[in-house]
Amino acid sequence: MRTLLLGAPLLVAATTATASAQPVLAPLSAPAQPAPVAPRARAGRKDPGVATLLSIAGTVVPTAALFAAGSAGSAGGDVFVASVIGMELGPSLGHWYAGDYLTAGLGLRAGGTALVVAGLSQAFDCNGDSCRSSGTAPAAFGAALFASGVVYDIATAGHAANAWNTGHLQLAPTTISSAGHATVGVGLGGSF
Repeated sequence: MRTLLLGAPLLVAATTATASAQPVLAPLSAPAQPAPVAPRARAGRKDPGVATLLSIAGTVVPTAALFAAGSAGSAGGDVFVASVIGMELGPSLGHWYAGDYLTAGLGLRAGGTALVVAGLSQAFDCNGDSCRSSGTAPAAFGAALFASGVVYDIATAGHAANAWNTGHLQLAPTTISSAGHATVGVGLGGSF
């Protein structure tokens, strides 16, 4: 019995010594809020303002070049062709920046261009002195489709950038507090 009573304090001392060697485990507190990071500083983020400006510039520059080519006469033939191609593709630049390559606006412009070409070819189909004027309605409808495609791509470029930002993960430095100690780590965020 005496051995048992003497062994009990040794057992308690041994378990206490082992337990004191363990770190104090405190419940985790809520993570500290990361320092605010300017939106432009995060890698890979698409700025909606930049997307909209790219679509506007992709519309204005080829249109201005087209008018310049028209005033240059026959010397501006190459500029005319490049301007027409730029007017077809340019309004989609903001969407391309946001990773959206086939847009509804691009489809509207392509369909509108086809209708304009078909309508104008009918309108200028002349036999002798008489020309048919039946192509003006398809050409006008095609021009309206084209303009709708331009407006659509400019109006939705910022939304495409926001959609890209929402759909992609972002890593950001953060601090986490545990038992009164701040630890630096990496936070992972995104939409799933």
